[in-house]
Amino acid sequence: MTFHNEGEALAALMSGGASPEDLREIVTGYPHLRAAVTLYPATDTALLGWLSDLGDPAVAQALASRQRPQPPQPTPPPPPPPASKYVQTTEQRRSRRQLIPAIVAVTVVLAVVATIIGYQRLTAPHPATQVIDTIRTGNGATPPVIAPDGTLYVGNLGESTVSVITGNHVTATIPVGATPWVAVADDGTVYVVNRDDDTISVISDNHVTATIPVGNDPCLPAIAPAGTVYVSNFGDDTVSVINGNRLTATIPVRKNPEYPVIAPDGTVYVLSVDDRTVSVISGNRFTDVIITGDHPDLPVIAPDGTLYVANTGDNTISVIKDKHLTATIPVGKGPSLPVIAPDGTVYVTSAGDGTVSVIRGNDVTATIPVGNDPMPPVIARDGTVYVGDGYNDDGINDTERTVSVIRGHDATATIPVGKRPSRPVAAPDGTIYVANAGDSTVSVISGNHVTATIPVGDNPWLPVVAADGSVYVASPGGGTVSVLG
Repeated sequence: MTFHNEGEALAALMSGGASPEDLREIVTGYPHLRAAVTLYPATDTALLGWLSDLGDPAVAQALASRQRPQPPQPTPPPPPPPASKYVQTTEQRRSRRQLIPAIVAVTVVLAVVATIIGYQRLTAPHPATQVIDTIRTGNGATPPVIAPDGTLYVGNLGESTVSVITGNHVTATIPVGATPWVAVADDGTVYVVNRDDDTISVISDNHVTATIPVGNDPCLPAIAPAGTVYVSNFGDDTVSVINGNRLTATIPVRKNPEYPVIAPDGTVYVLSVDDRTVSVISGNRFTDVIITGDHPDLPVIAPDGTLYVANTGDNTISVIKDKHLTATIPVGKGPSLPVIAPDGTVYVTSAGDGTVSVIRGNDVTATIPVGNDPMPPVIARDGTVYVGDGYNDDGINDTERTVSVIRGHDATATIPVGKRPSRPVAAPDGTIYVANAGDSTVSVISGNHVTATIPVGDNPWLPVVAADGSVYVASPGGGTVSVLG
């Protein structure tokens, strides 16, 4: 079904007749109803996981309500004899009594949904217009990583430290290994990949609790929901498995493994770029290998567990489902990281020919021209797709300083931004932020227009947006994090 407004979508939820396809349309087109979809009894686990990953406070509240055991509804006392001359039978009275708890339950759900929707609208963040604080970290600051409690962690590449930021202040500076990159588990444990000394630092309560030797040239890890950490070691063709503060396994895989990804069923996939393969890991064992196209790039996992791999060497997308290659889809020249919309649509930018391929199922349904050197897109809460163009601007071709806007199968606008724009980032309220590394600014986009251009530190990284809408931009050259508001 196609909904024409929010009222129709809410009516479908309240009637209990919304299909899985309807639910994906609702969360894409009507962000204010995401909390209602979270409460909807038939919402599948994959979509609940996607909603949870948004970091939306209203969705989190709805998830907590959904997971909280509900007390049984008491059966009301029998009604008094009817005043009407029409006397109900015993069976009619029993049916009426059975219906009352259902009516009460629906009323409660409606009240909860209304409360959550109102809360979401009242607390929606507003687009940033200026730098409200500048936090001094260490040299070579990496993009902040936000823990579940809102604490920020910044790896300082030039100083072998991690800065801990709470309330816009550095509250701790923790010595770690060389060239640190940070990842955070769901329980708040911090894992720091020290790329130049082949170790992992484990941080808890602002202290290094363990330094774990791994393989040669480790990549950023993937962390399973249960807390198991998988680290690909590019230089010695292994994957290190860490549980808590201990190395529990070292798994040989194919040549030059890169960033691992974890499917909802716990299967771990590890790309080997030079080997044209994906290694499959179950638990602590290498179980299979899947042949992909030439020079596979960063993979992405869909909520249903499907793996999409962009093959930059032969301009295809490998589709892997249930540990098997199920399709190879031709796309544009030089494809990059696929991006998946809530309804399952896949968008693939191709830097070599300036296009975006739109994939439904295993078919390309549209090829949309955008600017030169497009980066992987971002999908805003209303389903609009934003593509940053021209990052490889070298001063000779300096006309492509734009963001392309895609709605449906068409590019509907081209928005001028700064020099060497980053991949766009979407905030919970739909605002789009683009860091312009070439002129040290951040462009703020609402709809099809730049509403602010904010000066920040030198050569800014990709912006990071917190669940409350706060925006943080690290500048490695100046060793700062700008806070936008």
